[in-house]
Amino acid sequence: GDGERTSTDSSNVLDMMRLWKNEMLIEESSMNVSDKIAGLLQLNRASTSTQTDQKSELDEISM
Repeated sequence: GDGERTSTDSSNVLDMMRLWKNEMLIEESSMNVSDKIAGLLQLNRASTSTQTDQKSELDEISM
C-alpha cells in the first residue's frame, strides 16, 4: 500500500544522501580548490541570473 511506498522512498533518499556524501568526499580529495570555487561561483551565477530574469519580466509587465 501507500505506507510501503513511502518507506521505500525514504530509504532511497537516505541511500542517495549516502552516495552523494561519498562522492563529495572523493571529489574533495581529488579536485583542486580552485576548481571547486569556480564551480560554486557558477552555481551562484546561475541562481542569481534566474532571479534577475524574473525581476526584469515583472518590470516589463508593470510598465
